[in-house]
Amino acid sequence: MNMYKKLTLIMKFTTLILIASMMQVSAAGFAQKLTLKQKGITLGKLVVEIRKQTGYDVFFENTDLKSSARINADFNNTPLEQVIAKIVAPTGLSYTISDKTVIIKAKEKGFFESVINLFAAAEVTGKVLDSLGNPLPGASIKVKGGNASAYSNGKGEFKLPNVQSGAVLVISYIGYLTREVTITDGNADNLQVRLMTDVSSLAEVAVVSNGYQSLPRERSAGSFTQVNMDVVANRSISMNVLQSLDGLVPGLVVNNAPNK
Repeated sequence: MNMYKKLTLIMKFTTLILIASMMQVSAAGFAQKLTLKQKGITLGKLVVEIRKQTGYDVFFENTDLKSSARINADFNNTPLEQVIAKIVAPTGLSYTISDKTVIIKAKEKGFFESVINLFAAAEVTGKVLDSLGNPLPGASIKVKGGNASAYSNGKGEFKLPNVQSGAVLVISYIGYLTREVTITDGNADNLQVRLMTDVSSLAEVAVVSNGYQSLPRERSAGSFTQVNMDVVANRSISMNVLQSLDGLVPGLVVNNAPNK
């Protein structure tokens, strides 16, 4: 029984020592103070001054806060924690102080905020049509600035899961003008997107005739050359069509010697 009491006392005493040590370490960190008065000082210079006066290093992690940003420093024997709090106050960032190091970073989302964002995301369903209302199969639907994407099926229909309200969809199809549509609570479940024909992107289709039929140039197996008929008309009158074409068609050689 006496041994049990001794062990209990030792454990309590050890716990008190650990708590006291942690409080001293924490107090030592927050006891560091800064004295500086300067308007429009850059964060880069302020960080150097913090390092010089307190021995603490300041790092910026995954934030848009630049070292060139400026603040008005008015610190008179101000604790380090209050200095850092003033830096991050207008930015909505958070910070940690540990082992003579200050880390300023983006504020992490809380549990409830994450749950709200999860339920705010919805499945977007819709249809991609041309200007006449005909479905466009194979149209590309992407979330602007994100990785989510889908393609319309044979009926022009598509589904895109986990899309936040306010997200922008980019809808594109070859030969049509690309459209951007903002997702709202009102259109997320039945989005109708009509694409207009991009006239400037329509390639000119060259049609040639071989005397029997007209074919697109890319489907013809032979070689074709177009002759400027204005030049032919201005030549000396000749009943021989071949003589009129002499020198106008690459690779065509006309023998003008009389037949014997």
